[in-house]
Amino acid sequence: PGAVGVVLRALHLLGAGAWAGGLVALMLVILNDRGSGTPPRVRAAGLLRAFSWQAAPAFTLLVATGLLLAGTEVATVTALLSTPYGIVLVVKVALVCAVAVLALGAAFGAARAGLGVPESRRVGRTVVLVLGAWLAVTAALAMGGALSASARPPSWPILPLTAFAVIVVVTRSAAGNRVLSNIPPAWPIATQTFRVGVELALFALHAAGRAPVQITFEGRNFDVLVGLSAPWIGWLVATGRIGTKGALAWNVIGLAVLANTVGTVATSTPGPLHLDWPGAPLTAITSWPIVWLPAFLMPVAVFLHVVSLRQNLRRLRAASGVQQT
Repeated sequence: PGAVGVVLRALHLLGAGAWAGGLVALMLVILNDRGSGTPPRVRAAGLLRAFSWQAAPAFTLLVATGLLLAGTEVATVTALLSTPYGIVLVVKVALVCAVAVLALGAAFGAARAGLGVPESRRVGRTVVLVLGAWLAVTAALAMGGALSASARPPSWPILPLTAFAVIVVVTRSAAGNRVLSNIPPAWPIATQTFRVGVELALFALHAAGRAPVQITFEGRNFDVLVGLSAPWIGWLVATGRIGTKGALAWNVIGLAVLANTVGTVATSTPGPLHLDWPGAPLTAITSWPIVWLPAFLMPVAVFLHVVSLRQNLRRLRAASGVQQT
């Protein structure tokens, strides 16, 4: 088992280096491209296509070895929710699921929007590469100490604000709006299931003594209910058992619950927003991989709600127009 563990870890690090390291290198090359001749977008597309042949096997190796290592490190639920390795594993699983579903949804939406198969695949690969680059950058900032929880003013809120700015640009662009409007309406709802993993990670932090109780489902955080209801509501939407108004109501409730969670977490961290909660302040939010919760997973949850709300509001307006006609 010792030798097998060493080999698995070596292969896991090899896959992570080839995938995440390649993403960072690719991003730097594209950003600093000063070539001439072909347009920059054409050169960038060529680089993305070339890198996809390396990224696919590296990502597969990363996931496969990660699953095998998880079986040896966290053999019980108690170990999963009470050890540092278990916390990292829960966060990474939630991230991988979110990235995979976002990429598939974007590719499927592009196909339904009338783009060809190569273009749709390119959209999916681009989503994976951009999200992977963002995760790599935020992880580097956290591990490098640039997001210290004791900084005044706190620097970590810049990450979700940056993610929200990107979301606004994507949803307001013509191409982004075209792709998002063609995603099946059940997908943005069902994808919210990843929030169960987020809540398990927060509970694991609390069990390890690194987070106060109010940010967990034992305290004031009820976000796990949204995650648990997401697959059921998604199935009801997909089968037509719930209408547009029902989907709108679920999304509004989900956003309200998420706002409560974000407010509780923000006021539990050191800084000007801190309230007199019991227990020590939440300082782990600036450490890796916990930094991915505010930097990626929370904005993704908001993004999915926005996409679903826009889809259902558009259908509601269309139905009202038909009735008036």
